[in-house]
Amino acid sequence: MMRQIYERARRVVIWLGIQSDESSLAFNFMKFISSDRRKRSMKSEKLNGATKYVGVQEELEAVRKLCQRPYWQRLWIVQEVIVSQEAELHCGEEHMPWDDFTVFQKCLEDGDIERDGDDRIQKSSAFNLDQYRVYNRTDYSNLIELLEPFSSSLCFEVRDKIYGLVGLARDATDFRIDYSRSLYDIFIDVMGLQDKEDCALLMACSQFIQQMLKEEVGKSAHDDSFSLERLFGALGYGTGIVKMVFELSSEPTLFQTISTEEKNFMQSCEDWRRDVELLLQWERNGRFAKRMHVASGKLSHAVTGGMTFKEYKRVRISKSQGRDRTPMKPVPWGQLNQAISPPDLVFTPSEDKISRCFIDSRGYVGVTSCGIRTSDTICQFSASDVVAILRWQEVHSCYSLVGSAVFPIRRNEADTPIFKDSNETFQFSVPTAEECVKPISLWLTAYDLQRLTQ
Repeated sequence: MMRQIYERARRVVIWLGIQSDESSLAFNFMKFISSDRRKRSMKSEKLNGATKYVGVQEELEAVRKLCQRPYWQRLWIVQEVIVSQEAELHCGEEHMPWDDFTVFQKCLEDGDIERDGDDRIQKSSAFNLDQYRVYNRTDYSNLIELLEPFSSSLCFEVRDKIYGLVGLARDATDFRIDYSRSLYDIFIDVMGLQDKEDCALLMACSQFIQQMLKEEVGKSAHDDSFSLERLFGALGYGTGIVKMVFELSSEPTLFQTISTEEKNFMQSCEDWRRDVELLLQWERNGRFAKRMHVASGKLSHAVTGGMTFKEYKRVRISKSQGRDRTPMKPVPWGQLNQAISPPDLVFTPSEDKISRCFIDSRGYVGVTSCGIRTSDTICQFSASDVVAILRWQEVHSCYSLVGSAVFPIRRNEADTPIFKDSNETFQFSVPTAEECVKPISLWLTAYDLQRLTQ
C-alpha cells in the first residue's frame, strides 16, 4: 500500500532537518555542479583533467555531513525515495530537486570531482538510495537484492527489516505481512524466495538474513523434520573426506589416545598444532557452540551432481537483465526445485554431542559435535563458512545429513565479507573457488537450514 501512495504522489518532500552553514554550503555546491553539468551537456562539452572540479574538499565535507544526517538511516524512507515520481530535498530554507542530487552523484561516479580517494559519500545510505531510485526506473529488484544494501537501516521493530522492503521487491508480491508471526516463519518465507533465485548462495543468504534479524530467528525455531511441506535446495561442494577423528584435547593427552599410524598422519598435516590449540581456546570461550548442529531427522539429504563454481559463475554472468529477468535454470536449479519424495534414510542421531576434532583428506583440522566418522564427506558452500557433514547411504544412492562443523581460518586466508562491502567478515574458514569443483545438491528441512547457518 505504501508503494502505491508514494508512486501516486505528485511530489514527495524530504525534510533533512534544521539548516546550518555546512548544509547551505552543501546545497549550493550540489546545485552549482548540477547546473554546470547540464550547461556543458547542452554544449556537448566534456570535462577533462584540466577542467575537473578541483579544490572542493570543504564543499565535499559539507555534502558528506549532510549525507550522514539521521534521516538517511531510517528504513521506512527507502520506499518514499525510490518510488516517488518527483522528490525534493529540504533543509531549513534550502531546497533542491532530487534530480540535482542525482547529477551530483553521477559526477562523483565519473570522477569529474576531485576527491583525493575519499569515497565516504559514495558509501553512504544517501548514495545507495539514489542508485536504487535510478535502478527502479528500469528494473524491479528481488527482495534479497534490496535487503543487502539496506540491511543496516534502522527500525524499531525487527520484522520491518523485511516488511519495510517487501513492497519494492518484484518477487514478493504475495509475501505475507503479519506482525504476529515468529521470526522463524518470516525467515522461512524469505529463504523460499532465495531458493528459487539462486541455490548456490542459499547458505550464504541464510547466514546473512539471520544476522540481519539480530540472530533472534533461532529462539522461535521449531523442529519440522516430519513435515513434507517443503525442502530447500542448496548447491554445495565436496571438499574433502574425513580421515581421522579424535576428541578435542591438548597435544600430550591427544597423543596418548591415538595410534602410531594416526600420529604419523597428523605430523604430515600443516598447522595441526596451531588449529587444535585454537579450537581448544574457542571451545573455552564458547565461540563455536551455536554452530554445532546435529541433524534433526532423516528428510535432509543430498546427491552428487550440480554445477562447478566456474559453471555457476557463467550462469550468473549470462543472467538476463530487465523486468523479465528470470533466468533459464539448468541443473542444479531445475533438479533442486522439483517436488520430491525423500528416501527413507537410516538416521541415528548422535546422543553425546561431545566436541570432536577431525582431519580431512586435505590435512585441514575441524571440529564438530555430531557423530562424525571416518569416510564421511565434507561439504562446503560458496561465500559461506558453513560446513555440512554428509554420510553416504549405499542403499539409497544418496547422502544423509549428519550435522555441522567449522574449520579455523587458515594461515594467509583472506578475510571474506559476509555480504558485499561489509566490514564484518566470517569467523571461520571459507572455501576457495579452486575447492568448489565437486558439486553436491542438497535438500534441507527449514529447521536444518536454520541451524546449519545460525
